[in-house]
Amino acid sequence: MISRTILAFAVALAAPAAEIREVRVASEGTDTEITVVVGGPATPRHMMLTNPPRLLLDIKGANLGLEHRRYDRIDRGGVLGMRSTQFRPETVRLIFDLDREFAYRVTADSGAIRVTFQNPGPPFPDWSTPDVREPSRPDVRGAAGPPPVVPQTEPRISVVYDSASMLDVLAGFSEFADISVVPNGDVGAVLVRGIDIRDQPWDVALNAILSAQNLGWHRTESGIIVVDWLENLQARDQLLSETRVIRVNYARADSVAETLRHLATPNRGQVVSFSGSNTVIVTDAPSVVARMDTIIAVLDRPLPQVAIEAKIVFVDRTDVQQLGIVYDLKERNGGVVEQGLNDLIAVPDPNAPPQLVDVDGDGTVDQGFVRRTNETLVSLGGSAVAALAHANDRPIGPALQILTAAAF
Repeated sequence: MISRTILAFAVALAAPAAEIREVRVASEGTDTEITVVVGGPATPRHMMLTNPPRLLLDIKGANLGLEHRRYDRIDRGGVLGMRSTQFRPETVRLIFDLDREFAYRVTADSGAIRVTFQNPGPPFPDWSTPDVREPSRPDVRGAAGPPPVVPQTEPRISVVYDSASMLDVLAGFSEFADISVVPNGDVGAVLVRGIDIRDQPWDVALNAILSAQNLGWHRTESGIIVVDWLENLQARDQLLSETRVIRVNYARADSVAETLRHLATPNRGQVVSFSGSNTVIVTDAPSVVARMDTIIAVLDRPLPQVAIEAKIVFVDRTDVQQLGIVYDLKERNGGVVEQGLNDLIAVPDPNAPPQLVDVDGDGTVDQGFVRRTNETLVSLGGSAVAALAHANDRPIGPALQILTAAAF
């Protein structure tokens, strides 16, 4: 029994996430039915958002398989449009823009998740996502190295606010990004008007909305977002300090530290380099430290490298002849070389036998004389040198292996 339980658990862990292949909006009697086709079991999580009305549907245990992230102008059965994103690994978030708030119900089975609510208008033709991607297949080719690093961005959001309370705005972002938000007590009195943000990362959208209201936010070490007035956040920065050790991979830490010293808060910030591990130690207000960290990420880039390749090429007579070049060994005056060292110093004549001489006449040979000559003994030039250099006509067992020359 224990082994079967372990096997079932292992199979469950190995099962790949389902893929969302299609979304349909259909008229079912007096109701509107939204069907999300899922290629396997998945768990839905949902809620209705207000100002403007939206239905948020998180599908856990699924990957996004739709061709497009945004579908506008659905305009049927109370559904105005739909946006989709891979909110987390194996969690897909679908946001349906509605023309009003509805009481709805959600059902799920092994192949689909259905959302049903009352159709506010007449029956309508069915709608479905027109383009779907091919299911992902494992790559059976050999690994070609690590994939390129892609900068990570937060999930994208589209929001429209008109006369909405800031507390409602923060609640919507909290639910969308699954984060904890703590606002200042006075923030609830702020009214948000005329906001229309389309397909932006949620943190960028939130920062833009808060900045327009003279508000800001910071994230605590535990991940909680605190929303407050900008002057309060600036005063907080003046009181708090942060020390961060930043590793520099390509640039020199001392040169980076020298640049960052110009950005530090006067009479407060400190920037120190440590060459032993090529790191920079920064102490300043949290906002300044974060800005320095971003700047280091921009400055710390690998320098372009130039690769120089050299080859040693041996060229013989056959190769140069194909290039139209013919060479011979010549004298300075243009004649063929027909001289050797014996032109300067007489050498023994190999054609004359040694002469044995009895100098004192006692009948015993006392000395042997060899005839010497200044005639040419070795003649190299023209076809002889060419034959030596010919790739296809190499001489076997050459008598001359070293060629010397003397100049006076």
